[in-house]
Amino acid sequence: MDRATRAMLALYALLLLALSFLAASARADDDMPVDAAMRAAVVDSTARFVRDNYVDSLAGVRLSDAVRRARAAGRYERCATASALCDSLTATLQSVVRDPHLHVDYSVRPRPMAAGTGEPSPEERARQDAESGRRNFGFARVERLPGNVGYLDLRRFERPDLAGATAVAAMALLQGSDAVILDLRKNGGGYGEMGMLLASYFFGWDPIHLSDVIDRPERVTMQQWTFPYVPGSRLAGVDLYVLTSRRTFSAAEGLTYALKNRGRAVIVGERTRGGAHPVLIRQVNEHFAVFVPRSRVVDAVTGTDWEGAGIAPDVEAPAERALDVAYLEALKKIRARTAAPDEDLTRAIEDATRALETKPAPSNPTSPQPK
Repeated sequence: MDRATRAMLALYALLLLALSFLAASARADDDMPVDAAMRAAVVDSTARFVRDNYVDSLAGVRLSDAVRRARAAGRYERCATASALCDSLTATLQSVVRDPHLHVDYSVRPRPMAAGTGEPSPEERARQDAESGRRNFGFARVERLPGNVGYLDLRRFERPDLAGATAVAAMALLQGSDAVILDLRKNGGGYGEMGMLLASYFFGWDPIHLSDVIDRPERVTMQQWTFPYVPGSRLAGVDLYVLTSRRTFSAAEGLTYALKNRGRAVIVGERTRGGAHPVLIRQVNEHFAVFVPRSRVVDAVTGTDWEGAGIAPDVEAPAERALDVAYLEALKKIRARTAAPDEDLTRAIEDATRALETKPAPSNPTSPQPK
């Protein structure tokens, strides 16, 4: 097995652990006490992990030094609970590098680890997979809207080996649509490989080079391409709209960025959150984990990424109105190329226009970007 393959498998395992910790992150009313020994272990591990693994090695040294200085100043001694310790460590890290993936988190429920590896135990992996299945692997809604516009509401990018059959079924339901709307407004990311699978349906069979993932710990570069084969029919010639919001993040941004830079989709909504660095999740123990951005994603067309800046939409609209805006634009484009629009299409445009005109204004359109 070559290094690139080992690195990809490691990313699979670590992203699975990330999903577990994110799903089980403690709430304000679900905290746990920490003693001096636990604090020391978490602080020392954080300093070591960021130094050895952060995507920018020089920044990694600065991050580690900042944690050690804060510890020497006694900043963490006042942290008597898990939430306080994680918040304080994360604040220290973010004061050095404003990387939205970089943080320390905890889970009240223990996350069993396999002996000697620090990775989830087989039983824990099985539990996490079952939990993903109960969420339908992030596929919240797929349907055909009036006027023959396909709609897919996708909340999470799960592993293709786990969620691939569900993804293929969803894409099959979109076949025959005159336009497709991919809703990523509530998608916080996940596995980039799911983005590669979905992107493959919207291009031809000839593979397209999407991006390069430059991994610091493994010192390898992994190329991401669309697939020459996908189950079912492709949607390469179908008008495509991607809905975004300030909650759209990470792998969901990766798919959006690839489609936008190739002129394959119209992006409708709000600027995305801006997290382009895949993470390495280092588990300190069964309760604490450090999320360390380990890789840089470079678009094959532009040579750039969206880290910190997010992705600007082609058509700006408040998140609450993005679907209405994209749907009406899709219907109008379908009508423009239809020689004799039928009554159903005309009625769909009238209804969509009325819905957009009568939709209440957003309650707080300038609310701050979520952290």
